[in-house]
Amino acid sequence: MKRSVFAAILVSACASTSQQAARDQYAQTSSDDEIVCVDQPRTGSLMSREVCHTRADWQAQHDDTLQFMQHPRAMYGH
Repeated sequence: MKRSVFAAILVSACASTSQQAARDQYAQTSSDDEIVCVDQPRTGSLMSREVCHTRADWQAQHDDTLQFMQHPRAMYGH
């Protein structure tokens, strides 16, 4: 039991660290049309995949996510 709790904490810490590194990686680019590739973890897998978008696309995805998290019903017309 203690091992599974420790493993869960370790995995979540690694995931949050990699997510922060990904955010830092595309936030430091200088041009909106520059292509930035980020390794993203896959759910249910130990392997990650490389996802490439322009800096403007990454920012648009981030803005859409924030808008959804703040007003989830507005996205569905409720």
